[in-house]
Parts: sequence; C-alpha cells; structure tokens
Amino acid sequence: MKIIFSEINVYRSLSNIIIHLKIFSFRKPWFFKTRIKLRKKKKRRIKKKISFILKKIQKWVVSLTGLKTKLVIYRTKSLNLYPEMISLMIQKSFKQRKNFRLIFRKTIFHIQKRFKQGIVGAKIRLSGRLGKSQIARTEWIQSNNPFGGKSQLPLQTINKNITYSYKTIYSKRGTIGVKTWLFLRTVKYKKNRLYLNK
Repeated sequence: MKIIFSEINVYRSLSNIIIHLKIFSFRKPWFFKTRIKLRKKKKRRIKKKISFILKKIQKWVVSLTGLKTKLVIYRTKSLNLYPEMISLMIQKSFKQRKNFRLIFRKTIFHIQKRFKQGIVGAKIRLSGRLGKSQIARTEWIQSNNPFGGKSQLPLQTINKNITYSYKTIYSKRGTIGVKTWLFLRTVKYKKNRLYLNK
C-alpha cells in the first residue's frame, strides 16, 4: 500500500501549526485500473497504517518546531484532478518501457472522463530522448473537450485556476522532463456549499 500526498498546506501562528493534507491511498501501481473491493478487516488495517504514518509526521513536526501541531486530512477519491499524480503515473509507465505516444493517449483519455468534475483543459509535455531517438526533442499533447466545444488552457493569465507540476524521469539514456497543466473551473463558496462556475 502506498500513500500519496497531493497537496500540503502549512499555516503557522505564534503558538501552533495547522497542516492541511490531501492524501490518496491505493494498492495497485496504476491508479486508472478498477480497485478491488476490500473487506472490512482489510479496510481497518489500511486506516491504521495511514493513521500511524500521519502520527509520525506530527511527531516529527513537533520535534522540529516545539509547537502544537494539528493535522487536517482530506481523502481524495480521484487522482486525475491533480497534475502531480498524473506526472507520477507517467513516470511509472516509463519504467515499464511503454511507448510515449501510448502513454499520451491513455492519460488524455482518462483525463477527458473527468471533464464533468471540473476540468476544462489539460496539457502534457515531455522533453528528452524519447523512444529510440539519439537526439533530444519535445513532444506535447492537449486534451479535447469530449462534450463539444474547445478545451481551454489560458497560460498567459493569472486569474484562472491552473495547476502545474514538473517531474524528472531518470532513464538509461538520460533524463526526461514531464510537465503537466490542468485548467480547473473556479469554485465559489455559498452557505457552506461548493458551486462550480460554468
């Protein structure tokens, strides 16, 4: 079992520290596959392991700062909404020696399934010695809107909610850089409820 932290936000005051964690726990290496339905005993074991790891993090922060720490945990069900997870799974598929064009198609296909959950546009860029080429080059792919219309990705503005991640893959032929952009719809808070701007 592996635990991935998608977002970590730290808020500090004079007397205490509050850490917001967004975590996802999975058993299989490829998160796009359907997960097996676990029994109640196995679910309890997984929860105990997660709580044990988080308590270790809390003790480590207390030992460094000497202040009271509070962990606020959010469980994320879908990893496709976070570019860090997408780049991490691209790295795992490169270790399995898959073709980069096939990786592009699979990731974009599964990202397009999440367009109803708030994704407006996505872009993936790879740079390095791809395939069996002796010269480094850059390849990129951008998602299309499956429900009609153009997929947007305004990289020149600051007002839009665009998440970005960069990761390096170390291979026998050299390093490969993976850049992922995700354009999400802005969120409004009204009466303790979430509303997505359409």
